[in-house]
Amino acid sequence: ITWVTGVQTCALPIAQCPASLAEYTLIIAVDVQPSHALQLANVAWEYSIPFIKVKSCGFYGSLRVQLRELASASF
Repeated sequence: ITWVTGVQTCALPIAQCPASLAEYTLIIAVDVQPSHALQLANVAWEYSIPFIKVKSCGFYGSLRVQLRELASASF
């Protein structure tokens, strides 16, 4: 795992470092390959981390959000 201008990127395949992502509270993937996005989504789901996938092409962009169900609070 390396740091690039304050942003952490996983240089190893995600399958080799999933536990290192558990310390984060949010994962944002921008213009990543679908196979890597799927691996990140699986890790995020396993550790209950919100996952945001961003894809952009010129003026067009899309955003997908993955969240586990929020626990309801009883009063």
